[in-house]
Amino acid sequence: MKITAISCLSVMFVACATLRPNSEEQINSINNHPTTKLMEMERRNKDGNLIGLNEEGLWYKREEKKPYSGYVAGYYKAREGNEPVMASVREYKNGVQVGVETSYYSNGNKHIELIYENRKVVSMRQWSIDGRELE
Repeated sequence: MKITAISCLSVMFVACATLRPNSEEQINSINNHPTTKLMEMERRNKDGNLIGLNEEGLWYKREEKKPYSGYVAGYYKAREGNEPVMASVREYKNGVQVGVETSYYSNGNKHIELIYENRKVVSMRQWSIDGRELE
């Protein structure tokens, strides 16, 4: 339940922009892969109807007929004169979230890392805003 709430919060409070990773690690993880903005995604049931985050369904890019495969990135709103800072990046295959989802603090440091297998979170790591991994 706690992990679901964290994931939902990262979806609700993130502004989106063109993909501009903050670090070499982020660049390497998304280079040469389809990438879309978080705000362009929607979840649908088997009948194609829009559904809530916790309901059974697949992720689609808006107005697409095929479930989404690729990366989705969200950003904090850019502050005056600065580039947007990545808030999160996650991967989908055939409409299902897979692999690692990473959320970042507005200073660019990692905040939360979730690992997905078989549609479930199997591992979670957290860091403090100054970069220390939390137990």
